[in-house]
Amino acid sequence: MPTNNGDGCGESEIYNALGGIYREIGDDPTALTYFIKSLDLKKKLRFDHNLGLVYNNIGLIYFSQDKINLSLEYFEKGLEINNKQENKSGQSTCLLNIAGVYFRRKQYKLAKKYTLDGLRRSKDSLNKDIESRIYVLFGQISITENSYTKSKDSIEKGFNIAQNYGSKNAIKDALIAMRNIYKLMGINTQNN
Repeated sequence: MPTNNGDGCGESEIYNALGGIYREIGDDPTALTYFIKSLDLKKKLRFDHNLGLVYNNIGLIYFSQDKINLSLEYFEKGLEINNKQENKSGQSTCLLNIAGVYFRRKQYKLAKKYTLDGLRRSKDSLNKDIESRIYVLFGQISITENSYTKSKDSIEKGFNIAQNYGSKNAIKDALIAMRNIYKLMGINTQNN
């Protein structure tokens, strides 16, 4: 990570990190303020380190505020930057989030397209957190195709990756999805 050597580059990274902290504690308005400060400073300085990440982070805030079209614009801009930088981890993250937008819009074919592309790139990037989340989303998309076995297998794979990686949020998301698919399949998960 660049240091703050008086050129403002380190400051832009700090703003992005602060935005991440505020997002983690649930203060999206403050997080958005810091992400936008980071973005503005990066643009001013023409400092593109983590620029795709900042666009993605802003997109996540808008997605959580149900500003779906705006979130998609930011995810797509983040993907464009990550593509130029050949950043596989950034690409897979943005593709996951774009797929999430299309899933929310019930545009399942597009969601599946972006999910499969994100999965391919996540394997290249070795980003296990994103890979786990992509498998879970792919499983949820498979439910819409009435492919319950494929859904279950994908969600369980996502869960196993998250568990091995130790990502608590990905584990939680996978468990919720597993409960849903098990219920659809009539699998009893209650201990007797």
